[in-house]
Amino acid sequence: MAAALSMIGCAARAPAPADAFAAIARGDFRRANEILRSIVATDPEGMLAAVARDTMATINGTRVLPDRTYSCPEVAVTAYTRAEEHFFAGRLQESLVNYEAALQSCSENADYWIHYGDAFFHLADYPRAKEFFLEGVKRDPWNRAGHRFIADTDAHMSNGLEAYHRSVLAVVSDPTYEAGWQFLREVTTRGGGKWNRVRAVKPNITTDTSGKPTITLVDHRGR
Repeated sequence: MAAALSMIGCAARAPAPADAFAAIARGDFRRANEILRSIVATDPEGMLAAVARDTMATINGTRVLPDRTYSCPEVAVTAYTRAEEHFFAGRLQESLVNYEAALQSCSENADYWIHYGDAFFHLADYPRAKEFFLEGVKRDPWNRAGHRFIADTDAHMSNGLEAYHRSVLAVVSDPTYEAGWQFLREVTTRGGGKWNRVRAVKPNITTDTSGKPTITLVDHRGR
């Protein structure tokens, strides 16, 4: 009986996006994809699955609208990389120091501001987190994650209407953003609204050697 309880206590925890992000940081994209697919299979309609789908699209190069890129000095990139390592290891205070150092050398990088804000969010300092998120989307108004993070922050501060507005901006910024759609769903239903996502279907038209067209309907799910 004791042995059985010991085995239960040592049972492996379910995979999380952070595990995949750690694998990505190591350059192990095969392992990252395995973890992400496992997350999707565990709860296909949940937020973690949405984040997993978005991450797979990014690392596998299938995103329709890639993130904006920046040219930052090496000192900024090094500080940011160190900040991300601390963040995913749960060393949030240490990450703040390095995010700050990255921003000092490359203040126009919207991602630096947004990820800096995310560290404050995980420390439950929501006003400070929102401040940094807003600085990020000021520099990149089409940053889908920035808008979703602001929405999540507003929701934690009981700003329901603001959370809904930002959720809409997240999916307008990128209509293939699964995490954005999932959060918009949560905000809508939490406020008593009804949810019915209609996925776009458009024709893919090809022709054979005689010029005869063939029309195939393609379901664009952003997955």
